[in-house]
Amino acid sequence: MSSSKIAMPISNVGAETSAQGAASSYATPTTEIPPAVHDSAPPSRKGSIPNTIASDTATVSLPHAVVAQLEKAEAKDAKKVSKILQKEGKTSDMELKSAIKDFDKLEKQHKTSAKNEAKAQKAATKAAEKAHKLEVAYLKAKAKFEQAQADATSKDALLVTAKQQTAATHGKLQGSTTALEQLRQQKAVDDRERSAKLEILKAQA
Repeated sequence: MSSSKIAMPISNVGAETSAQGAASSYATPTTEIPPAVHDSAPPSRKGSIPNTIASDTATVSLPHAVVAQLEKAEAKDAKKVSKILQKEGKTSDMELKSAIKDFDKLEKQHKTSAKNEAKAQKAATKAAEKAHKLEVAYLKAKAKFEQAQADATSKDALLVTAKQQTAATHGKLQGSTTALEQLRQQKAVDDRERSAKLEILKAQA
């Protein structure tokens, strides 16, 4: 009696959907999905079953036990899909939190790097300015040093010349002194000889 009542709806469902649904144990006909069930159990998710029984009982008429079984299967499937969605939501939240954490970390690192770069830039500029000042001072000092060195070289040359002149003059002076002493000695001898001759001449007179 029960089988004769079920045979007609399955046949009708098979005519409206597919022969594969009729061959299974009371497969649920494909009908319009209510918004609540559609949201919790998308048709594309693997393992989902038809979402609801057709509201048009004039076309399909199933026993209460079959309807209850289908509704229980739908509720179980909806709960399973809900858990999957909740798990996906938690995973998405974790991924977002991790991404935000990584972003904050990178932002801090970027700020630190920017500060270090600014300090390094300031130090480099200061060092370059100091080096430039010292370079200018060095070039000025170098010019003065080279000038002083040239002057010292010139003075050394003059000193050598002066020493040479002094040595030459000293030699001439020694020669002149010797000659002068000889002349004095000779004059003294001559003076004595003349004086003696004059005395002799006076005595004879």
